[in-house]
Amino acid sequence: MEKHIIEPPADKPFYTRAELLEQAHIRNLSLSDRHLTDLIEDGLINGPCKNGLPGGGSEALWPQEQLDLLLTVLKKQQDLDQQAGHHVYARKLLCNIPVCVWLYWGEAYIPLHQVKRAMVTWARAYRQSPKSKAKQSARHITRLSASPRSDRDDKEELIKRIITLATSGESLKDNELEDFLYLFKDVIDPEDVGEAKGPARAKLSAEAIVGLIHARLTAINYLSAQNGGISSIPDTIWHWARTTHLFVSQLYKQTQPEYASDPTLDSVMKGLFEPLNMSEMLNNACGHLLAVLGLGILDEPLPGLPPFLQPQVWKTGEITSRIRTYVIVSPLFLPDGGRYAYPSIEVEIINNSLQATF
Repeated sequence: MEKHIIEPPADKPFYTRAELLEQAHIRNLSLSDRHLTDLIEDGLINGPCKNGLPGGGSEALWPQEQLDLLLTVLKKQQDLDQQAGHHVYARKLLCNIPVCVWLYWGEAYIPLHQVKRAMVTWARAYRQSPKSKAKQSARHITRLSASPRSDRDDKEELIKRIITLATSGESLKDNELEDFLYLFKDVIDPEDVGEAKGPARAKLSAEAIVGLIHARLTAINYLSAQNGGISSIPDTIWHWARTTHLFVSQLYKQTQPEYASDPTLDSVMKGLFEPLNMSEMLNNACGHLLAVLGLGILDEPLPGLPPFLQPQVWKTGEITSRIRTYVIVSPLFLPDGGRYAYPSIEVEIINNSLQATF
């Protein structure tokens, strides 16, 4: 098999603002000058780079990868407009595109400051999501995790609490966190015998679910804060979050067949352990990154991760990573005569005394 590193070409073309508008119109995609400005402010497209002109001054230009991103965003927006039409919710879905590219292809295509803007847009749109979606999510979580022996009133109380948290978007205070954990325990393990649904190595325990919800709410609050929320998350935590996400995704890929074949799982629970695919990775990129960011912000030890992926050692600069994305070209041919190709990501953990690659 052939292996090629993925990176933008050195002689890539650049486009002016007028040329971006023209490229969209050629493809029958709706784009006004004001709309382009909105996309930049929301992090869906990066701002321009400046190119010096003879005799002084500069010209605003966008590289090929940002044009490709722009056209992808506009096509997806067109599809969403035809389906539903809720503007805020559609904008939230569009944020997954640049975040997904950054997670899997890196900063050669999407710079970190653009990802931050997109995540702020996503978090603020999340807080404006309709209450019906919160109700749907709350009932789904409860149905997935509840013991058959749990009390109906306890389940209804848990659903109400999840809806309140989802619609308010506020972080859990210490006393609220403890109450929320006990509420989940009453539903998941009502007889206090260590009961929890899920495969043996991936139980949906009260601690696991509450910890994830707490991390997500914490990140949403940091990101959606009107002043200073985004700058209070160090760049090192963003890079840690990307590296950790890739590590956990690779680990899940290896263990997924074991999880999915667990004979104790019902059909609903099996749906949690589907193989990773590009559609899922794209449509949930912001949510995946949000959860890991929240864990980094909380700055607590993470027992499920190796020492080199604890956020504390990244904050001190003791550990960093180098990530390369390759395209693997298979000897297999597709029906159209082309060769089957797929991406492969290599992560190198860098430390003065340790180097590891997965």
